Amino acid sequence: LPCFAHKMYSQFTLQYILNFLAESSCMSGCTGERVQVWQALNESELERELQQVLSRGIRSLAVVLLHSYTWPDHERQVGELARRLGFSHVSLSSEVMPMVRVVPRGFTACADAYLTPCIHRYLNGFRSGFQHSLRDVRVLFMQSDGGLTPMDQFSGSRAILSGPAGGVVGYALTTYSKEEKRPVIGFDMGGTSTDVSRYAGEYEHVFEASTAGITIQAPQLDINTVAAGGGSVLFFRSGLFVVGPESAGAHPGPACYRKGGPLTVTDANLCLGRLLPHFFPKIFGESEDQPLSEEDAQRSLRYLTQQVNSFLQEQPQGAGDPGAARGTMSAEEVAMGFLQVANEAMCRPIRALTQAKGHDTSQHTLACFGGAGGQHACAIARSLGMKTVFIHKYSGILSAYGMALADVVQECQEPCSLVYEEEAFALLDGRMSALEEQCVAALLSQGFNRSDISTETFLHLRYERTDCALMCSAHGFPANAQNCRHGDFRTAFTSRYLSEFGFTIPERPIVVDDIRVRGSGRSCVGAEPRLSPSGHEPRVETVSKPAAGTKGFPPPPRPPLPPSSPPCSAPPDYSLDANYCFDMKDTIYIYIYINVIYSACCPQVVRCYFDDGYQDTTVYLMADLSCDHQIPGPAIIIDSNR
Repeated sequence: LPCFAHKMYSQFTLQYILNFLAESSCMSGCTGERVQVWQALNESELERELQQVLSRGIRSLAVVLLHSYTWPDHERQVGELARRLGFSHVSLSSEVMPMVRVVPRGFTACADAYLTPCIHRYLNGFRSGFQHSLRDVRVLFMQSDGGLTPMDQFSGSRAILSGPAGGVVGYALTTYSKEEKRPVIGFDMGGTSTDVSRYAGEYEHVFEASTAGITIQAPQLDINTVAAGGGSVLFFRSGLFVVGPESAGAHPGPACYRKGGPLTVTDANLCLGRLLPHFFPKIFGESEDQPLSEEDAQRSLRYLTQQVNSFLQEQPQGAGDPGAARGTMSAEEVAMGFLQVANEAMCRPIRALTQAKGHDTSQHTLACFGGAGGQHACAIARSLGMKTVFIHKYSGILSAYGMALADVVQECQEPCSLVYEEEAFALLDGRMSALEEQCVAALLSQGFNRSDISTETFLHLRYERTDCALMCSAHGFPANAQNCRHGDFRTAFTSRYLSEFGFTIPERPIVVDDIRVRGSGRSCVGAEPRLSPSGHEPRVETVSKPAAGTKGFPPPPRPPLPPSSPPCSAPPDYSLDANYCFDMKDTIYIYIYINVIYSACCPQVVRCYFDDGYQDTTVYLMADLSCDHQIPGPAIIIDSNR
């Protein structure tokens, strides 16, 4: 009986579907699928429920309906009614991000409804501080996808990673060489966290990412964050060195800030001689007129060292050697141990961006920026087998610098439900062209000339009966007779799928889930050239591995040494984006963006602690270096900006 009933039900369902498809009431949705409305919106009942929500003081609303990705009319009706009733902000999931999956689409609409009113309040306050409220001024804001947008279009779901995104644009346009095509890893180390990303000629975007446990379905640069920065607190727990995720913040800050703060990564660097207090302004302490306190940092480190050694003394002696003495650690060894833990924590997201996606980490350049990036650059590169480090002259403010270089971006996206095959190519090309026209029209309305506007088309592709969709551009895959005229998306998809997953499924059709077009209005600020017009070669600096030395701090001071190389005879009349480098065994190649300034150079020498003990370390001022200086390592280079 169950089988018979199931057979009758199946026949009934099939007949119903055939009748459904034949009815004239069927309409075409945004995806091209056939849609029939079974139940119209009950506005009177909806109005009663919205009034109840209003009575609770809620003024921002997210509207999420199951099939709005292909039939958004009902969401629009709900939105219009909500605005008439007095809701100040309404986020429609079909407008925020019209993609198929309802749960992340709903999360995204909720996040947008939560954040956008806060952003608008901030923008209104920002406007009010200017004459005429910036009425005739063009104001642009950075979005999470690395593009700028006008102030009145800035929304919450596109703003979550807007800060780190500026740094990605900054190093992408100043570090990556189109001639060498060597991919770059961005390493942005600040006080609380470290952001890492990758650039290999084009920005790498993700369209689903979890932030604070919420899945956001919006285009954003693929940036991985780890809770390790200069202000990360150091703990000794159950015999383990732990760095973060707690941060000392700016107040009270690290122990060396003279405000009673905890021991942090910054304090460890200070105790090992890698930070020189007399080069910092006297802005610390309760009265904010004191220098960095090396004594406070050392006191906190000694206390933590006592905890470590007490734990070691409590451990049983080794069974194989009962007479062996229990070991202890010096304060320097403890500080170095914490730095190694922090460095390893920061290496993990870099491996996730490279090795986990089939890329060779050692074939990348490491672009370090942020307030603390330069202190850990060499250690990170050495751990990952990278031979080149690039540090921009504005590394401390590279995220802000990148915003000045970024393009204004207009994106258009719509869902699709087509198989990528010859019969669908004409329809796909038509829909891609229509979205391109929308992007171009939006940028033209913002004052761009057509010659300054470019577009790039993407298809969100997956194998049939799989859930792993990849947003693919045909950049580098020209069109042919077996593909759309917009490019060879099939080869682009299979190449990337093979790189990320290690296999392909050639017997299965490829399905198009979404069509996306990214239009860019060229920034008035051009990207910096890697070298000046004179064609000067990069400057080569060597940073040697430290030799074995003594332990125990504070180390004795050493007298200054003479210059490592004489200055050039005559200064040129240009600025050079010079570089510096170090080889992995004994040296690592470091590239540093500097200005060509020639002056006498008389460096001082300090004692810094490395893996094998203290090592004489020469201190150079950036302004005293010229393009031909060869610096024997180890060395500390001090710049007025960082």
